[in-house]
Amino acid sequence: MPMNSHRLKTGILLLPVLLLVTLGRTQSHTLSGYVRDAETKEPLIGVSLLDTLSKTGTFTNHYGFYSLQLKQSNYFHLKVAFQGYIAQRHVFMLHADSTLDIEMVPGYELATVNIEAENPIDKRLQMSSLEISTAQIGELPTLLGEVDVLKAYQLMPGVQSGTEGSAALYVRGGSPDQNLILLDDMPLYYVTHLGGFVSLFDANAISHSQLIKGAFPARYGGRLSSVMEVRMKEGNKQKINGNVSLGVLSGRFSLNGPIKKDTTSFLISARASTLGPVSWVLSRLSYGFDSNEGYNFYDLNAKWNRIISHKDQLFASFYTGDDRLFFRETGENQEEDVRYSARGRQNWGNLMGAFKWNHLHSPRLFFNINMGYTRFRYQTLAQSQSKETGGRLLEQSRYQFSSSVEDWLLKCNIEHYAHARHHLRYGAQVVYHQFRPNMTTVQERANNMGQDSAMGTQAFEALEWSLYLEDSWRIGEHVTANMGMHTGNYVASKKAYFSLQPRLSMNVHLGAHTALKAAYSSMQQYVHLLTNSNTGLPTDLWVPATNRIPPQIARQWVVGVAHEAKGIELSIEAFYKQMQQLIAYQEEASVLVGGNDWQNKVVTGGKGKVYGLECLLQKKYGKLTGWIGYTLSFNRRQFAQLNHGRSYPYKYDRRHDFALVLNYQLNKKITLSANWVYSSGQALTLARASYSVIRPAGITDYPLLPFYSAEYYGGKNQFRMPAYHRMDVSAQFKKQKPKGERVWTLGLYNAYSRQNPFFLYYQYNVQTNSRQLYQFSLFPILPAVSYQFIF
Repeated sequence: MPMNSHRLKTGILLLPVLLLVTLGRTQSHTLSGYVRDAETKEPLIGVSLLDTLSKTGTFTNHYGFYSLQLKQSNYFHLKVAFQGYIAQRHVFMLHADSTLDIEMVPGYELATVNIEAENPIDKRLQMSSLEISTAQIGELPTLLGEVDVLKAYQLMPGVQSGTEGSAALYVRGGSPDQNLILLDDMPLYYVTHLGGFVSLFDANAISHSQLIKGAFPARYGGRLSSVMEVRMKEGNKQKINGNVSLGVLSGRFSLNGPIKKDTTSFLISARASTLGPVSWVLSRLSYGFDSNEGYNFYDLNAKWNRIISHKDQLFASFYTGDDRLFFRETGENQEEDVRYSARGRQNWGNLMGAFKWNHLHSPRLFFNINMGYTRFRYQTLAQSQSKETGGRLLEQSRYQFSSSVEDWLLKCNIEHYAHARHHLRYGAQVVYHQFRPNMTTVQERANNMGQDSAMGTQAFEALEWSLYLEDSWRIGEHVTANMGMHTGNYVASKKAYFSLQPRLSMNVHLGAHTALKAAYSSMQQYVHLLTNSNTGLPTDLWVPATNRIPPQIARQWVVGVAHEAKGIELSIEAFYKQMQQLIAYQEEASVLVGGNDWQNKVVTGGKGKVYGLECLLQKKYGKLTGWIGYTLSFNRRQFAQLNHGRSYPYKYDRRHDFALVLNYQLNKKITLSANWVYSSGQALTLARASYSVIRPAGITDYPLLPFYSAEYYGGKNQFRMPAYHRMDVSAQFKKQKPKGERVWTLGLYNAYSRQNPFFLYYQYNVQTNSRQLYQFSLFPILPAVSYQFIF
């Protein structure tokens, strides 16, 4: 019976496609081509193209390609519009399938940017989707002036940061591992530096970003809570461009330009932490040359692309990034005539490489084939030894812990502009996963004798394949829908998991620039993250679904209304999400102990329920831009083995979340920005009371004390931290120089120095003779300054 139900769902979703294949082609012609920036020749993503007479329209895809099916007519009036560019109008006659490549001119002057430069929100089919331009991201005030893509999206409704300063994303009640984060279509597993305070995305290398919180199209799969797409620049095909910048946390350099004008270009962008040299100097001043400690991180992005012909284009993308925390110490015990040394390091990072081929099979059929590799690895190493001054080894030890996940990926995506009312997308993907959750090796030597040992889990291998089909269907003049199915199969530990994940979104235009929207999506996730939230370092373990640990499942319903008036957009959405088969660590379980099987340390079968309301009021054009975002949400978890089986608030359950973001262009040279955020306190578990208990007979610890102290906990996460709020301000000063543009950015993080709680703890107060609760705050007011030169 369940199989018949699955077949029925599939048949219903495929019915429009079958009808389309039978009836699709009418007397029409296809207009297709690419839309690019007139100066750099880079493709423009999401450009709106609309025939104002027939009301037939489309958008460019991620490679700037579009295809319009137009019924036979005497004339067509094509309007081309995109945010930040001067809108264009083309009037022409179409007698056969034709190609029209369009180049759009940036609107540097605010007055020249058409107020209709972007498709209004009431006309957009995709709901629960957020986009912030790279220019706007670069103007937002941030921690220590470090431009950060992920932190910009934290200011949007439905997205939280977790803890103070963190760049992690908690989307609609989910956890960071439930976000599918793609860099040039390749997944990344750990996307922050500096213990989570800085994201790994170098703003100089990024051309476009988008966050989808719900209403997921069928082409996406593998995570429960969100899809974050980030795309690297392709490089200027006309001339060399570059950027050099220096801030408090990092220095950056990027260069892009043509290898062969008009056809081949490159991008290379690097970022390195300034903390490495600073920590080296400080450790020398503190410890001399016998010891040193420090920290640094880096990112390197590179991209190459070549236009072979109008039908074929090749791309190669590369990213590597790493964090390194280290120490070294040497010394001498002159009385015992012994020299000793110790050193250690922790390093973690990503490596990603991808190769893509785009092929335009026909004006209506666009292929994208992608193959690539991605890896995340964490390592800890500690070594020590002691020798006699004569050189004889007395003792030596070496400890190493490592954890990694690797993916090899091959996928094919096809866009089929089958009919003026139907835009089909279908494709397939195969992923080979290899997980090494924890591996520990210990080597010990003493007096010419030694012992080696290795602990941990074996490598877990998994094979995942998926197929998808979706149809963006213009049902009528006022009704559009996106319906599809994502199906997948995952095999690991001799266990196979098959899934059917239906997706449906609808937009009903009510007139007066208002639309009613609704969506349903089912998602399945085959990877889990075992979280040790106390370290601040990426010691969390990525583990696969196995025959003992099933994949996570989520279902989400969203309804909303969207309205646009005079360049101001209003979006209100209500959502309800159910999650099943979640996992969590058992109480007191250790992440870094490799001797025991991690599957014995987790509790399974968890459930989650999240629901809420999100409001976004946004102004995108003019001298004053920005948005107001508000989220009301309820977020609970339930495990049979935790909290006596009762549901409890999730750690990041926050009832209210509010953000005000303003950006004002005073003139061509000066831009002012400010944001203010407020959120309810984080949930945590604290003892409600302490009491004395008579020491049982036979307990010999502290025999003179007949009592010992015990604590009473009312339940998991029943306590709330104080509310969090903060204001940040910044100003940019631009000036044209003979060889480029100079930009100074000055800012204040936490401008009124609010003492926000980072964590709470109990401590005995001698004066009151009682235990009191104290608060630790992380960031007071912090100034920031950065210098940038663009050439």
